[in-house]
Amino acid sequence: MSSFALLRSNGSAPIVVERVDLNIWVLPSLFRRHVYLCDIGVCCNLTEDVKDRSVKFELRIPFLPDNDKLTDLMPMMRESETLCSLVFGSSDLHMNRDDSGTWVNDDVGPLLLTDIDINRSIYQEVDKPEIRSRSWTVSTGPMTLEAGTRLYLRVRTTTHDPNRMWTWRTGAHRNSYALCDLRFNEFREKGDDDLPVDFSKVMNPRRVNGFLITSAQYREVRTSPIPEYIRVLEGDSWIKYLDRRLSRGRESFLITYWKDVGISPAHPYRAFIEVERRIPTTTRAVVVATCVLLIAIFLIQPTATLAQSPAGVALRQLKSLWPIFAGGFSLGVMWKIVKIVNAYITKGNLERARQLLNKVERRWYRIK
Repeated sequence: MSSFALLRSNGSAPIVVERVDLNIWVLPSLFRRHVYLCDIGVCCNLTEDVKDRSVKFELRIPFLPDNDKLTDLMPMMRESETLCSLVFGSSDLHMNRDDSGTWVNDDVGPLLLTDIDINRSIYQEVDKPEIRSRSWTVSTGPMTLEAGTRLYLRVRTTTHDPNRMWTWRTGAHRNSYALCDLRFNEFREKGDDDLPVDFSKVMNPRRVNGFLITSAQYREVRTSPIPEYIRVLEGDSWIKYLDRRLSRGRESFLITYWKDVGISPAHPYRAFIEVERRIPTTTRAVVVATCVLLIAIFLIQPTATLAQSPAGVALRQLKSLWPIFAGGFSLGVMWKIVKIVNAYITKGNLERARQLLNKVERRWYRIK
């Protein structure tokens, strides 16, 4: 199954899902890899008074996560009104606290920022190689609240193997372009061995917001439907939220936003974009033309003139420079080995090496 989905869980306090926020971060990693941070926010509304009951639901994702633990983003957001303003896209957001917890106001009204209970969030895995989706039963702690209370939960999972959510394609060079395919409540594609779906438990959000954050070095080629907007991301402001640098340089990032309403298996949420890497074609053409011109000038020179020219002197010194060329050849071989090892790591054949590389990656991009 290549789709996000929410399913009801037995024993949960009764809720309706107002909206789901999908934030997909495509960030650079080591050895020209990428890491994909998937933040999922769920805004729900209690339909009955609850006393000492938990809100539970099953969250399904269309890729293999790096680990079986979800990261609860709510404690970090609850501590910072600035981060909440970024997440909710409001420059006039106000945070209030009472005995029930921490509240913010969105376009609809008061919203209670709600933690998940990590100990109750159960990871479900199907041990078959063809399965490319995973599932958690996400649960809050026991709560006592009135009907109509609006809750907001937000979690993160990370992957280096995003399945068809983000697919790199090779053209003139590696990772020339990529296809992004975001879906919610799309159940047409389901293998016999995939996680079963009980359609009576499928939760239909009234709205789904999809946000894709990518480097500005990739430009849009095709997209469907037309995004609500594309804008430059406030990069430095998100560092604390991500708990890492977006990149090691001063790279700009773009955010693309799609939304849809009335989501159901009959009307799934779909968003597609194709991006390609910007190539400095003019600069490359000038460099190639200059090199060809210099070679042509060199070849038409008389032999005697060439022998006395700086180029001829340089050629006579090649014997003394052979260690440098040998060293360069060795570096090329080492780089080839690194690429081969990286290919194995990407495919998951070297699990320990992959875990070590991910640890090095986190340190390399961490906030100093």
